[in-house]
Amino acid sequence: MTEHVAFSSSSNQLEAGVAANRAGFTPGTCLNCRRQKQRCDRLIPQCSRCSTKAIRCVYPTKNDVAVHALVPVASSTSHMLIPCSRPCRFHLSPHGERDLLWAACSKPGAYIQGNYYQPSLYHVVRDIFDQSGISVTDVVAKYFDLAYYWLPTLDREAVYDEAARFNLCEAVNHDAFALLLLCMHAFAEGPCEIQAQSTQSVLYRTSRQLFVILQTSPDIPARTLLQCGIILTTYACGHGMSKEAYEILTICIGLIRRLSIDGYAAAESRMGMDHNRYDQLELDLCWSGIILLDRTIVLSNIDQCLPYLVEAHHIPTTSAIFQVSNIDLYSRNTIRNLLARAEHAISEYIHTTEGGNFPLCETVAMSLSALIMLYRKQSYYRMPIDNPKAALTFNCVHNMIMDTCRDEAEWVQAHGWSNNTRPCFFGLCCLYGAAAQLNELRLEGLSTEDIWTLRNSLLSFSNRWRLGGECFSYTRDVNMNVLTAQIENFLSHLNSMKSMSNTPSQISAT
Repeated sequence: MTEHVAFSSSSNQLEAGVAANRAGFTPGTCLNCRRQKQRCDRLIPQCSRCSTKAIRCVYPTKNDVAVHALVPVASSTSHMLIPCSRPCRFHLSPHGERDLLWAACSKPGAYIQGNYYQPSLYHVVRDIFDQSGISVTDVVAKYFDLAYYWLPTLDREAVYDEAARFNLCEAVNHDAFALLLLCMHAFAEGPCEIQAQSTQSVLYRTSRQLFVILQTSPDIPARTLLQCGIILTTYACGHGMSKEAYEILTICIGLIRRLSIDGYAAAESRMGMDHNRYDQLELDLCWSGIILLDRTIVLSNIDQCLPYLVEAHHIPTTSAIFQVSNIDLYSRNTIRNLLARAEHAISEYIHTTEGGNFPLCETVAMSLSALIMLYRKQSYYRMPIDNPKAALTFNCVHNMIMDTCRDEAEWVQAHGWSNNTRPCFFGLCCLYGAAAQLNELRLEGLSTEDIWTLRNSLLSFSNRWRLGGECFSYTRDVNMNVLTAQIENFLSHLNSMKSMSNTPSQISAT
């Protein structure tokens, strides 16, 4: 009789647990509410009190067979995501950010509370992609479509193979590759229109923190972390976060120097290379990406005078960066093109500026153009007269633009046009566009000398490219109120020469 009563009681508890599971409740109080002696609403996967405090909610399932599988990793991932319409697909919730950082800081399989074991970063990231319906292969393919042509630092085939094994092999430590997938997804997805600060998304901020945490772990491959850092630096630099990009790039340089100890070893010592030694070409590509990002960050930061992190003497002399030619700058081979651009960025500036005029490169011209557009948006120069810093800064930019226009006009007059040397088409477009906007920004407008300098430059430009004819009419309308009668006659003369600009010169531009 006693055995029958015990069996009936056990059956009732089992049925109650199953019924509670179907209703979205657990029969027991969570450990946090029990410890603090608070009332628990027993919601699945987290009670309301734990959700409000953004802490992990763990239910005791050790002695309850019916509720033993209520809190697996996959089913508890829904609270980590905030659904969003395309193209964002999802945002990390405060729970998701906390769980990712917790997984990166904890040892996989560590015992925490109750019957719960800490999942690895690989498991958490895998469940996030599964919950949001995002394919790992699609993330990789989208990233390569956007970034591989101009930043081919990753081995495409190796990444695709790793992505194919990501959901299959659980015994291998995939934490570094999981972070790489998060970085790729943050890079490839467009900014969200709903979030107040779309560029400073929770996913990017969390990925950056994970990158800092994992680079201190000895079990994480530094090569994959280096690729993660390059992607994060590119994202931050592209969204105007120069300071954060500079900080991440500093860590990347430390990682690549650590890898270079093995990667640039002597040839005889590489005969028995193991998995900890990396191919020299891969390091050269990473060095190239770091060099280009370093130059871009320094030029794009107008608030602080940042020094270059990489100079020519930092690169090993055996690097493939110093074995390319100027022809590779126009090559369709993405790898050699990247190496050539890096060599040009780190060496060409010094060689071409010795004893001659400063060469107009696209990076400098684009930086000046972006700076002028920023001034227009913020009315930087139209400030009170008692602000000498604003006036001094603007006058410095004005002098740089007009002096460059004058030097380029003299260089073209002396040397003519050439397709494979300076001045470049995009650089001149940015330069002349910035010069045309100076008239609106200055309170008194451009001086007569500056106007003549700009007109002479545009005249030479229109003889080369048809686009210059449209620049004439634009600048004429902009400066009509401030030009003298002599300048208006000169513009009329330029308009009569539009027929010349409709046909390119004998040496056509590519």
